[in-house]
Amino acid sequence: LHADYTGKFVKKGAPLFTLYSPDLVATQEEYLLAKETRERVTASDVAHIRSGAEAQVESARNRLLLWNLTEEQIAALEEQGPRREITIYSPLGGVVTKKAALQGMYVTPDMNLYEVADLSTVWVHADIYESEVSMVEVGQPAGVTLAVYPGEVFQGDVVYVYPYLNEETRTVKVRMEFANPAGKLKPGMYGDVEIRAAPETALAVPQDAVLNSGVRTLVFVDQGGGMYEPREVSLGSKVDRLYPVRSGLKAGEKVVTSGTFLIDSESKLMAAASMMGMLGMGGIRMEQAQMGEMEMGGMEGMEGMEGMKMDQPAGPREQTVDGLTLTMAADPEPPKKGANRLRLTIRSQGAPVTDAKVTLGYTMAMPGMEIETVEAKQTKNGVYEADADFAMRGAWDVEATVLRSGRPVKAKFTLSVGK
Repeated sequence: LHADYTGKFVKKGAPLFTLYSPDLVATQEEYLLAKETRERVTASDVAHIRSGAEAQVESARNRLLLWNLTEEQIAALEEQGPRREITIYSPLGGVVTKKAALQGMYVTPDMNLYEVADLSTVWVHADIYESEVSMVEVGQPAGVTLAVYPGEVFQGDVVYVYPYLNEETRTVKVRMEFANPAGKLKPGMYGDVEIRAAPETALAVPQDAVLNSGVRTLVFVDQGGGMYEPREVSLGSKVDRLYPVRSGLKAGEKVVTSGTFLIDSESKLMAAASMMGMLGMGGIRMEQAQMGEMEMGGMEGMEGMEGMKMDQPAGPREQTVDGLTLTMAADPEPPKKGANRLRLTIRSQGAPVTDAKVTLGYTMAMPGMEIETVEAKQTKNGVYEADADFAMRGAWDVEATVLRSGRPVKAKFTLSVGK
């Protein structure tokens, strides 16, 4: 064995192992005999005898090539005669990733003795959400960061978008190609991938301005004089916290950016009491709703709602699902209205889990309330953190999705958000 351990780097044409085979010896002898016969009949006047002898030489030579003999080895055979052993050389330069060959073992044609991989270029597979598929195309630049190389970004390109969806995780796999001259990218590593989509200039609204009823998508447009019109809009895929507007709005129109579900709920209550018109049939006078003072456009909150009783008892903070113990905490504790940091600790049989992909989705159990999804990053010892923005006080449901080896584990927690 010349390549005698897994992980060894071999150059193209470098010897891997030496093989003895009686069949190989017989094939060498057949080749030499065919050459000798050809030389004896060279002067023959019978054309088919000469052509037959030439065909036998060519056939025997081809059998030697099928044994992976090189041209140099065949030339040495012609000069030195048959050899009992033959050296098999690597067809490419790379790393020995698998070695089944052992000194003195008996081998058969169906056995894989070596696997040699050229790791100068590697593939990186990433899972992207279903809603993002339309933004990914072959040829787009991509970057990958790894925890083992903090601050270093490796550059590559998208080379293939798989044509099917993972039904369990609702993701599509994307394959990227990265140059790996220094060998830092090793098979089996995990990292975070950023795919840079082509920039698009479009009219956009904040995600908090959008009310999705499941039947239609609305925003509330300021008509002036305390009047707000529910406007049906067509939106594209969300980018960060913005939705591009395909139709339904014009540049410069002011929209409500906070508390839209409260406006919607209040308008329906007023309609039921015959105090205002049907939703969608003209403006809604918010003075009648008595919901407090509002600021349109950059509205921070609905101050008139602060007196409402929103507190709910907190749900369980620790759950065990499919062998994983999940513990949810917040900073500050208890969580407050506004920006918070959520911490999910994941353990398996008491040991921290550090190789998971974690997403947190949070919402309130209210009509029209959308689920905000954020990705949690591991900080240390199986602790995954993400920032959450709770728009109001009350009970918020937080669903954690933990993905390991393609299998999702889900757990739901309830957080009581105070002032």
